[in-house]
Amino acid sequence: MTDRSETTPLLIDASAGASTANEQNDVISYRQTPGRPFCGTFYLTWLSIIISVLTFTFLFAAVIINQYPSSQYKLDWRVEDGCVMMIELSVAAAFLSFLNLAYIYFRQRPMWLFLNLAIDAFVSGYSFVIDIQGLLLNSKPCQPGPRCGEISKRTRMFAGIGLSFGLALGFIHLTLFLIRCTIAIRSRSEHELPRSFRAPNGDLRLEFTIRLLGNNTPPVSIPPG
Repeated sequence: MTDRSETTPLLIDASAGASTANEQNDVISYRQTPGRPFCGTFYLTWLSIIISVLTFTFLFAAVIINQYPSSQYKLDWRVEDGCVMMIELSVAAAFLSFLNLAYIYFRQRPMWLFLNLAIDAFVSGYSFVIDIQGLLLNSKPCQPGPRCGEISKRTRMFAGIGLSFGLALGFIHLTLFLIRCTIAIRSRSEHELPRSFRAPNGDLRLEFTIRLLGNNTPPVSIPPG
């Protein structure tokens, strides 16, 4: 026989233990299973790295070819400056996205939310201003002549492709900004609401009393069914 102390409860509520176990399982499964916004930011971060590398490659090639002494046609100075700035921005965006992935892989969470929001807002706004202006200036037709040779066409083509990838990078970080804003609003609303709501347990009993007027008989009570 087992010894029971004074503190041992006589009756153990099995339903309470089962509900506690279910709540713990729900918490564990919630922590282990990432939500859809988290998966979306994860894949978009990978896409940001890929697009940043492509932006850097094409714009770097355009700037190098444009520096050749044999190249008679030179890019517009505003287009060239935009290419150089987008090269720097693509390197910074790829590095920050890599840091985000490192945080996700090693710490099971992304970087600080407000830091990511600031980065996404800066990258998207900067990309839109530079790339749209560069694409409009680069789309102007070259005057026919020796200046519009194969090298000039190649330079303009590389610059146009690189600026297009830079514009796509801006849209990616704009999408990340909107997703993270949604996450911030949702987490704040969840903190303001109560953690849990449970309906009270028990039975609801209704009892009716019928009183006959003009009669001295006592009231008849109908017990609940």
